[in-house]
Parts: sequence; C-alpha cells; structure tokens
Amino acid sequence: MTKTRVATVFGVLSCLALTLLLCGCPAPGEGTPTTNGTTNTTSDTTPPGEVTSLTATAGVQQVVLTWHDPGDADFSKVQVTWTPGGSTPVEVGKGTQTSTCSGLTGGQSYTFTVKTVDNAGNVSAGTTATATAAILDVTAPSLSVTNLRNNGVLASGFVVGTATDNVGVTAVEVSVDGGAWQTASGTTTWSFGLPNGASTWLLGTLHTVSARAKDSVANVSSTASFSVRRGINKDVDGDGFPDMVISSYGYNANAGRVWLYKGSASGPSTTAAQHLDGSANDSLGWAVALGDFNGDGYADLAAGAVKYSTYTGRVLVFNGSAAGLATSPSTTLTGPATNSNFGDALACGDANKDGYADLAVGANGYSSNAGEVCVYHGSSAGLVTTPARTLSGSASAGFGRAVAFGDVNADGYSDLAVGAPNTTNGSVYVYHGSSTGISGSATRTLTGGASGDGFGHSVSLGDANGDGYSDLAVGAYYYSTMTGRAYVYHGSGSGIAAAATTTVTGAATGYYFGVTVAIGDLNGDGYGDLAVTADAYNSYTGRVYIYNASASGVGTSISKTLDGEATSSFYGEMLVVDDMNLDGYGDLFVGAPNHEKGYLYAGSATGVPSTVLESFTESSTSYYGAGADF
Repeated sequence: MTKTRVATVFGVLSCLALTLLLCGCPAPGEGTPTTNGTTNTTSDTTPPGEVTSLTATAGVQQVVLTWHDPGDADFSKVQVTWTPGGSTPVEVGKGTQTSTCSGLTGGQSYTFTVKTVDNAGNVSAGTTATATAAILDVTAPSLSVTNLRNNGVLASGFVVGTATDNVGVTAVEVSVDGGAWQTASGTTTWSFGLPNGASTWLLGTLHTVSARAKDSVANVSSTASFSVRRGINKDVDGDGFPDMVISSYGYNANAGRVWLYKGSASGPSTTAAQHLDGSANDSLGWAVALGDFNGDGYADLAAGAVKYSTYTGRVLVFNGSAAGLATSPSTTLTGPATNSNFGDALACGDANKDGYADLAVGANGYSSNAGEVCVYHGSSAGLVTTPARTLSGSASAGFGRAVAFGDVNADGYSDLAVGAPNTTNGSVYVYHGSSTGISGSATRTLTGGASGDGFGHSVSLGDANGDGYSDLAVGAYYYSTMTGRAYVYHGSGSGIAAAATTTVTGAATGYYFGVTVAIGDLNGDGYGDLAVTADAYNSYTGRVYIYNASASGVGTSISKTLDGEATSSFYGEMLVVDDMNLDGYGDLFVGAPNHEKGYLYAGSATGVPSTVLESFTESSTSYYGAGADF
C-alpha cells in the first residue's frame, strides 16, 4: 500500500514537468518570456563615479593628464576630450590613470575633460582641467655682460649682466679662467661673485671670464668671453660698477662728511645714496680712498680725519656690502702723535701681492714736519691695525704730503711713491713692494730742480707709454715763483728712471701749475694722458691742462684746457682719472672746493670734452670736492 502511493506522486510530478516543457511555460522562479524570446531583467542606468586628483602638466606641444580612477566595481575605462579640437574621445583603460595629449599648438590654452565609462556603457559628466601647451622652442636665449669690456680693467668683485628668451631664462652660468661652469644669481638680471678672500685675483693679473644663458628646453646662448685685467675694486655695493665718493672736510664746523654716489653704465648718480659724518672737529674726508681691504668682493672706504685730537689724525674704514657702506667704522687707525696730520694723504694698492688691498697713510706733520708714512696690510678681517711698514722723512721734509701706489717694475707687487715737498728742492721717494710688503729703503730718490720748488707736493702713478710699467708724474707747484712745473719719469724692469722723460711748465708766475697731477687714459688709445692743475690761474678760478700720451710717453703740447666757473674756486685742487662708466675711456673728476662743486668729464676717442658730463654739489658744505675717489 505504501509503495503504490509513492509511485503515484512521482508519476504526477513527472507529468507536470512534461506539461510545462511542452507548453514553454517558465519553471518556478524564472522570469516571464517576452515575445521576442528574451528575458526581462532590471536595467543599469547609473553612471560611474568621476576620476579624482586630475592634473594637467604642460609640455612642448602636448599636455600630460594624470588622475585617480573611481572605486566603482563595474568601472571599465575613461574618455578624454579637449577644446579647442580633440572632440573625438581618446579611450584609456582602467588602471592606466594617465594620458598624453599630443599635437597641440604651443602657446594655446586648452580645457581637458575626462569622463568615466562602466561595463553597461554609462558615461559620467566628466572632470575638467586646463593647461597651456608649451611652444616648441628652438630659439636660444640672448645674454649680455654689462660691466666688462674685452681687454679692459675690472674694478668690481662681481660680473653682472642681463639675459632674455622667448620662453624664459632658467639659468645663467659663468666660467672663470676656463674652469667649470657655475650658476650665477638671478636670470634676466644676473650677478656672479668673482673669486675673493684667499682666492682673490691679484692686482694687475689677466683673467678670462665667460658667461652663457639657458632656457627651459636646454637651448644655450652663445658664450660671451672677456679678457680682463684686475684693477683696484671701487664697487662698494657689488652691482658691477665703480662708485664715487666725494668729501667736504669742513662740513658742520669741521666735523666733515663723505657722500657716496652709485655708479652705472651711464656714470654715477648725482644724488647721493648715503653719507657718513665725522665727529666734532675731526675733518672727516680730508682724504678718501676706495679698496677691498677684507677681500669680500665689496669696496671699502678709508677716510682721513686729520684734525682728530689736535691733529693727531685718524683714518676710519667703513666696509662695503650689497646695501652700501656701513654706517659705523670697522677699523680705526690712529696717528702717532699730536700735530702729525695723520690721514692727510691716502692710497690703495697691493704691496705684498696677497689679493687684499693695502693702505698707505701719510702723516706729513709728524715729528715737527719731518713726516712719516704708514702702510697697513689688508686681510680677511680687514686692515691690520699695526703698520706693516713705517717710513720716515728727514727734518722738516713734509714726508707723506702725497702718496701713490703703482707697479713701476711690473713684478706684480704694488710700489709706493711718497712726496716730501719741503726738503730743499723737494723730493720723491720710490719704495718697491715684495712678498713682505713695502721695502724699508727707497730704490729711487728724485729731487726738484731748484730750492723751494715744492717738488713732490703731488704724485701720480700710471702707464703713460703703454709698456706695462707704471710711470711717475710729479708736481712742483712752487717752481720759478710759483709758475709751477710737472715731470714724468718712466718705469722699467728696474724701476723708475732717474731722469724725467717729459717736463711741462706753467704759463705764468703765481699759477701754482702742478699743485695736483693725475695720469690716466682719457682717449682710450692705451696710453696714460697727463692732467695738471694750476688752481691759482685767473684769481684762483683754476685751470686743468691735458697732455696726450703716446708710445714715447706724455707729449709737451697742450691738448685741452678746462677752466673753473668762478674766481676763488680752487678748481682742480682735486683730480681723479679712472673709467667710471666702463666704456674704455678714462673719465676726469675735477674738484673745486672753494666753489663747493665737483665736475665729471667723460672721456672719449678724442679725449675729454669741454662740457661737463655731470656736476656734483651738496647743501651747507664747506670745501666740498676737496677729496674724491672712484
């Protein structure tokens, strides 16, 4: 009985399954067939999530896109389009997360859209980013060096210039003496500090400086190369151009003041950048001199204060920097005794050839006007306050009334000329430099032609005949009842000659011709021309005479005369010749301290013109222009 029931149930189920199969009806749990034979399911119409962290990085005529894929399980790819152009999507598979869009127009700004796509074909709204494709740059940058002239003299611790490029300058590089390329500071306006400190280039040595510029795609400018000779550093702020200082030792009831005027390619500014004041009755600025005493690449200022402590005198040294001169002295040098007039004359050179500027200080009143000169060596800490050499004059000689440095025997050591105008005829002593500094004995003594000539009241060293040896100019302003005379003695391998090669004489008695002298190349022909002042000319209006030089030395014909503006000006009492704007021509500064004015004449191929390039004056001064250097 039991077996019959089981069989019956099984038979019923089998018949049911057969019936369903024959009629095409769905089995329990299956969907309902459609008329076309497909099966109804639930549709996926939700787009996937967006990419994140989309960035667009510009390249040359292309942009590289990067992103993070969304976390959707059914995400399959992205589509990249951009405008303008790029309307046909670029498809990138899941996990790639980057795409490079190429063939773009350099300089064109593009908007990029990245859309995500899932397995069902749903597409997101998209994420956008913008970028400007870089220009295909095949143009090299251009570069200029603004403070060097081939075969010129370098009067700064820095090389400076400019650079331009159609896309952008990324670096300027400088090589010195064929060494490795080093990166300068700045790009479109750049600066490079030359070797300093213990590696400072020695005075008078010849060097090669090369510079080049690079852009972002490694285009390189042509190399600008210069052969330059190291000169005395006169660049206080390191901008590449010599700066000028002018003093008024009578300012503020003889306290004294020194003004700094910044240099440039067009010459110095006539507006002072700063000023330094002396203490009561010091007469700061009686003499001034610029030089890099600590070898940091910036010129420092030495200023004499002759009246300090009853004419004991002192010299204050103010360090230079990118900001200009320090307002407080870093070094103070003090005279040996009262009435020494210490600081009456100053000169910079490198007597021991160590790369640091040394300072000679005249004290013509020391020991009842016998006079002495102290030479101080420079160092990384500045001037050493103990003299490396002290030179003394004979009784009442006025030794140290004038001092000048130059290399008279071309051995690389600066030699020193010292004027002693109060000996019988007046004298000039020449001392050679060496590895230990200035010699204690004169290698040449020169004497004036007659008693009371004042020979040695002024001295100057420069290369008049272009042979590489410094030549010596000496003024004897009392010669022949103050008519005055100037002499030039040539240098050589053995030093200064005993006899003058050029002698020029003033035009009339009482002119004080030779009260100041200066040698410098005013017409750029390679020969040092001679400037001589007769400050008593025309009731002390003053006149400066220019004598051109050649391979045979200074000529005796007057090539130019320059006159003061008013009587009692003492025009020409201060003379400085140097290349202020670095154009290859020496420029001439003339001080007229009783007229409270200084004049700068620009040198040229024809020498200095009669017209002034720039005039300098300050208010409430007393004897402005009595001291100057640049």
